[in-house]
Amino acid sequence: YKYITSSKWGEIKANSALLACKYIQLIPENKRNHIDIDAVVKQIIKLLNHKNIRVRTRVAKALSYLAKV
Repeated sequence: YKYITSSKWGEIKANSALLACKYIQLIPENKRNHIDIDAVVKQIIKLLNHKNIRVRTRVAKALSYLAKV
């Protein structure tokens, strides 16, 4: 019940992290040097400390997209 009534901003941030990581994963390797991937990842890593377990789970999944980047 508490999850349903709580703010959805955390989930929006987590979904944004998923989207950003997926986009980075899909960028051709020769074009990645035009994007500051480290800055994006640093901000996404901060979400791993979120109080909501679902947010942390989605952020971890998002970061897993970058494992081969």
